[in-house]
Amino acid sequence: MEIRAGRLRIRDHAADLKLTEAITELAGIQYSFMNWRRALPVVIDAGYDLPRTVWWVALEYGTLMVT
Repeated sequence: MEIRAGRLRIRDHAADLKLTEAITELAGIQYSFMNWRRALPVVIDAGYDLPRTVWWVALEYGTLMVT
């Protein structure tokens, strides 16, 4: 994961699309009492029998985080 041209990116194109979709979905949620916390996983399959990597895109109290 890296920051390029002011955007958080993943080098793998398919994984980068998943990350962008998760960020876009959570950023579009209107803040209210009922949805003050939500998280979406971005699962990246490394292939070649290597373990998967999971990045979490989380929305909490109006703050968007990626872990």
